[in-house]
Amino acid sequence: MLAAGICGSDLHCRTHTAELLAATKMATGTELFDVNAPIVMGHEFCAEVVSYGPSSRATLPPGTRVASPGLLLRDPMRLIGYAGPETPGGYAEYMLLSEDLMFPVLENVSDEIAALAEPMTVALHAVTRGGLAPNVVPLVIGCGPVGLAIIAVLKMRGYGPIVAADFSPARRSLATAMGTDVVVDPRVISPYDAWREAAQTDDPVLLGPQNPMVPGAFRPQTIFECVGVPGVMAQVLAGATAGSKIVVAGVCMQGDSDSHAHGHTRSEAGDGPCSGFPHTLRGLLGSVPGTPEDTPIHKCGNRSCESKLGQPNNDHGRQLSSTYRTTPTWAGRRPTATGERLSQH
Repeated sequence: MLAAGICGSDLHCRTHTAELLAATKMATGTELFDVNAPIVMGHEFCAEVVSYGPSSRATLPPGTRVASPGLLLRDPMRLIGYAGPETPGGYAEYMLLSEDLMFPVLENVSDEIAALAEPMTVALHAVTRGGLAPNVVPLVIGCGPVGLAIIAVLKMRGYGPIVAADFSPARRSLATAMGTDVVVDPRVISPYDAWREAAQTDDPVLLGPQNPMVPGAFRPQTIFECVGVPGVMAQVLAGATAGSKIVVAGVCMQGDSDSHAHGHTRSEAGDGPCSGFPHTLRGLLGSVPGTPEDTPIHKCGNRSCESKLGQPNNDHGRQLSSTYRTTPTWAGRRPTATGERLSQH
């Protein structure tokens, strides 16, 4: 192991282990790990290939630096860092990786930057999954590492104005440095009021879905929930404007009125274990400075993955983020309290 990052999910798992296991069991029907057994966390990492098992193809020579999604292609599939002592995560000196999910790291990328590929992939995947309209005004709730990474991707793709909210002055300062146009302290200014001010328009070309029962004319809204604590989703759904999209990038490991676990694990039923997220990671590692974006770095050898996805870069991944769309009140059916879940099956 060369470098590893500490994810917020690891911190939440440490303090809410029982809740995480219960939510995973409820959503998937499987036990993530034995609560009484020791585990070694870490799913954001850069590692060096040391050796291969007897049935491996040994495509990448020993000594190659690699990044990988936190998955082991076993039956059942295992989550690296959340799978017990026999499959340790990136905080260990040595770990097991699936050959088909190892992506080589280019020479001009440091170990530490390569370890950030996984959280940056979360952000790239979330923005891609959101399917943003060109005239959208994004709202980012929470400016931790994932929220900041989402802001970076939004800025890179030319969306704006970008509105973001966080309680921490340090994080708000970082959000400004990353290119956010409007940054608010939610204790002082409602992020939803700030968004309405930024998204007002009298240009019919820029208008998003309008609700005659709600005053104001606004551009389309996409909200990125990047907090993952109880109660935030209810606030987001209450504050969202008509026809908005909500992309859930935060993982709530405690009980909540809307289950984040269901959103993350069931939004992709029917896709293979390599679905989307690994290919987004592959694409991100293949698009570093000095490298053509279409440079092929790895072709997944998992047949079920290729048969279901077709091209490896198709849709740039659809595994992690859940997407919601709020229903306008005039849509011909009663709006639900939790919005309308969108999923790609």
